[in-house]
Amino acid sequence: MKQDNNIKLIPNFDCIGVYTLTNDINGKMYVGGSKNVHNRIKQHEISFRNRKCPLAFLGDLEQGHTFSARVIEIMPEGTTRFKLSEREAYFTELYDTLNNGYNTAPTVVCTKEDLIASLGESIDNEKTMRYLVGILSKNLEPMYSSNKHEKTA
Repeated sequence: MKQDNNIKLIPNFDCIGVYTLTNDINGKMYVGGSKNVHNRIKQHEISFRNRKCPLAFLGDLEQGHTFSARVIEIMPEGTTRFKLSEREAYFTELYDTLNNGYNTAPTVVCTKEDLIASLGESIDNEKTMRYLVGILSKNLEPMYSSNKHEKTA
């Protein structure tokens, strides 16, 4: 059964935060984080509607299940990707969504400490070191939910 509105009550929250999608029938959850929570949940809605989503969701969507979205932590403007990923990982573990939910992999961004340790191991490989420094720099940059905070050229 294909529905147009698989996610109910999408928060009108276009800021940085951590959110959940909770199955209204069985209570299973997905935890995510984004610099624009509203837009990210809308992306989930489109992927659900087009059935271009992870397999973990497909069976429940085909049975007509719907989901409720909720912001569970608001992050301040200027938060780094490392901090957002840390909070997303915290809630993923708190709600055990890797074992009993829809999250299929740990948070994508590793910790700053793990990345720095990788740098030390790559000291003899200049290309790998430049790559890791680029990732570190990008993830240490402050994030802003809107263009009004972006740097101007």
